[in-house]
Amino acid sequence: MKTIYLQVTLWLGACGLSVQALSLPLEHAFNSGDFAAIGKLESPPRELREGPPHLEIKRKAFTAAQRAAFVQLVSDDGYYRLRVQPAEGVAVMASMRARCLAVSQLQEAFEAHLDVSGHILALSWSTPTGSCQAQATSPVLPPDWAFAEVQRVPTRMPARGPILHPSRPAFSDPGQPNPGPQFLSEEAQEGGSSSGGPRQQATLGKDNKPVTQPEKSWLQKNWLIIMIGAAVVINIISNANPPPRESQGQAAPARAQGRAGSSR
Repeated sequence: MKTIYLQVTLWLGACGLSVQALSLPLEHAFNSGDFAAIGKLESPPRELREGPPHLEIKRKAFTAAQRAAFVQLVSDDGYYRLRVQPAEGVAVMASMRARCLAVSQLQEAFEAHLDVSGHILALSWSTPTGSCQAQATSPVLPPDWAFAEVQRVPTRMPARGPILHPSRPAFSDPGQPNPGPQFLSEEAQEGGSSSGGPRQQATLGKDNKPVTQPEKSWLQKNWLIIMIGAAVVINIISNANPPPRESQGQAAPARAQGRAGSSR
């Protein structure tokens, strides 16, 4: 049977995304058996859409042989499998123990994971409660049991996040203006930690590229220590040999007394 692919666009108002709704064949298999067609996974008609965008699984009624195979699968605690075959790419499969479906009275919960182009990436399949406890005996299905002919499948698409700048920006040529905020580049951090030298700081220029600042010279970094050392040396030299002012003052009166004695 040829599958017709509908080019209908669903608008996701909350996320601002669009997805192409397709009509894809749905296949099923009992345990490890071969897959056989059982229905379709498609978008509902535009005039019947209600609520958020979603898809629908439309199943055919089981034949007598398929009903017997499913009952035996419940008794053997085997897996019931579904497969969606897209037009291109790998098929998407999901499986569940038939016993879990029997315990939930064939109540199912689906969720289709799509990409931004509307392609199906995965199909989540579970019971509404999400639990399936083991029982001493196999659950018994009602005589008129049947899967729902139409099953609603909510869709989930990836959200668009912000575009981040690279974590290791490349330094621009020196000499460019750097009005941006300062930050430590990874290259400067690695160089300072490995060689023991100072870390270089970078700033952002007009093109949002980091620009390195010239490193200070040895005199610019240690000028205060040099000034203090020079003041200490000058102070030591000036106090080493004080002028003999008192000895000269005492020698002058002695000479005057000698002259007076000789004149007598």
